[in-house]
Amino acid sequence: IGTPDRVGELVQDAGFRAKLNRNEDGHTFIESSANGTKFQIHFHGCNEDKADCELLVFTAGFDFADAQDESVAAEWNYNRFTKAYYLDKEGDPFIQLPVNILHGITPANFEDTLVWFTNEMGTFMDHIGWYDQETEDPTTRIDATPT
Repeated sequence: IGTPDRVGELVQDAGFRAKLNRNEDGHTFIESSANGTKFQIHFHGCNEDKADCELLVFTAGFDFADAQDESVAAEWNYNRFTKAYYLDKEGDPFIQLPVNILHGITPANFEDTLVWFTNEMGTFMDHIGWYDQETEDPTTRIDATPT
């Protein structure tokens, strides 16, 4: 399961779209979405040919017009199992979920983790006030790439 292609297949098998991308540094990631909200799955600890990776990191970021208060992140990290909420250098909130796949993960467990992350993402969006913004369509300002 540790290859980007295989993870992409599992994302699609779970009913989500999966687009395999590379950034300018050659870092491979999958771009997807749930309920109109973009997220990415990044691969870490991979061998040179990306045939085997040790860690997946599910991530979603939200581009606000103004920097967000760090107390909102601290409250989330204190009260939630998913502790990886941080603000990027521009003060935009990100949520991450690292998943160790070094010794394997079943397709059923992967799908459960994917669905769990997308559900957590919805709770996160409520927590950060994503839908409270004064904008016609807040989903147009989602950016899952950390800055």
